Amino acid sequence: MRHRAFTVEGNLIDWTSSPVCTIIGAGATVVAEIAEHGIEGEVMTLNDSTAYWHGPIHHAFSMHAREYMHHWLGLREARGRNAPAFVHSLLRDRMQVPKVQKTPGSWLEMDERFIGWEMAPDPGFTGVFAVYAALAMGFEKIRILGSDMEGGHFWDMSLGGDVKFWQKFPEVRKCCQETLEPHRKRLWCPGKMLKKIFARDNPK
Repeated sequence: MRHRAFTVEGNLIDWTSSPVCTIIGAGATVVAEIAEHGIEGEVMTLNDSTAYWHGPIHHAFSMHAREYMHHWLGLREARGRNAPAFVHSLLRDRMQVPKVQKTPGSWLEMDERFIGWEMAPDPGFTGVFAVYAALAMGFEKIRILGSDMEGGHFWDMSLGGDVKFWQKFPEVRKCCQETLEPHRKRLWCPGKMLKKIFARDNPK
C-alpha cells in the first residue's frame, strides 16, 4: 500500500490525528445509522454528504471533486454551515496540482484546504478512498456510516448506482481485500460495505 498526500504547493504531508474518525456517506441508511450509532472523533464526509451534514467537517472526500465540490461547498455555505477544514481528492500526478488550483473561480484556487492524494492501489470509489486515507493518516478506529448505496441516496432514494459495483469490478475488490485485510480490526461498519469487500465469493 502506497498512499501519500500533498498540499497545493506539492509538499508531502505528515499527518497527526485523533484516534477515531467517522466517515459519513450518502447512502439511504445514513440518517438511521447516525441516529443509532452516533458520531465519534473527526468527521469525514463523502461526496453529497459534504453539502448536507449539519455539523463541523474535518475532512471532505470525493473522487469527483473537480466536477462537483464547488457545488457541494456552495450549498453548504448557503445553509450557513462552516466549510470543511480540508478537502481531499485524488491526483494521478501530483505535478498537475498547480495547473488545477489556478482555475479561475475554482474551489481549488490557491486554497490551502486542498489535499491531493497519490494512491496505489486505486481505491475505485470515494468510500474506499476515504478509508485508505484515514488509515494513512493514522486513525486507530475508523467508523463508516451510510456506505450502502443500493437503496439510493439519502436525499433521493431513486438515485442508486452501486448495486453491483463489486460484481462489475472484481479486480478493485481484490485490491481492497489485500489492502484492508491487515487493518480489519481498525474498521467498523454497521452496513454492508466491508462485508461485500471481504466476501469470499461473489458479493451480494
